Amino acid sequence: MIKRFLAVIVLVLLVGFGSACAFTNTISQIIASDTPTFTSTATNTATTTSTSTPTVTLTATATATETPTATATQTETPRPTRTFTKAAPKPSNTTSSSEGGEGGGDSGGGCNGANSAMESSVFSMINSQRSGAGLGSLQSSSTLTSIARSYSKSMAENGFFSHGDIWSRINASGAYTAVGEILYAGPGSYNSASSAIASWLASSDHRAQMLSSTYTQMGVGYWCDPNSQYEGYFTVDFARP
Repeated sequence: MIKRFLAVIVLVLLVGFGSACAFTNTISQIIASDTPTFTSTATNTATTTSTSTPTVTLTATATATETPTATATQTETPRPTRTFTKAAPKPSNTTSSSEGGEGGGDSGGGCNGANSAMESSVFSMINSQRSGAGLGSLQSSSTLTSIARSYSKSMAENGFFSHGDIWSRINASGAYTAVGEILYAGPGSYNSASSAIASWLASSDHRAQMLSSTYTQMGVGYWCDPNSQYEGYFTVDFARP
């Protein structure tokens, strides 16, 4: 009789213990399922945001790019590296300037071909920026000026805007140990020395190039073609013998 009573007690306890385990597992499952659910949602949200945001940003940037453009190249020996931004399309409502001689140093009005006054303005403005930064002025180089002017003319007449291989182009003679270049192109009211300088200063790469202590010489080349894509083209070549 006692043995049968003990067996009943053990059986009841086992049944009770089994029920307790089931209850514990149920609570654990609820807690466990809640935690991953929130974690998964946060993870998915972050993934979706990071994927869609760059796509929207890149599309908006490309669509909104307008008016003038500038490009710089940072160079070191023995071969230069370069960075540049794609030029914006010339506005369709830009009127072509009438033919004429060299205009003022800060305006491309009546432009046609080279403009030494424009080149001199850019040259002086760059050296002024260098002086304000505590740097020495760069010397004018007729060789670099000729190379820069020819390149501006080539871009205007052949409808492109990029650096290409500046090391081979600027240092064809092998006279330099370091070369660098910045470009700018702009139509209408943007076709001016002050607009070119302002655009370069607004970019950290261009500003660093103008204020680099690497170079000792500079040549500015300008060419304007009213029928070209961007009208006024500016090239500044830097070098160190």
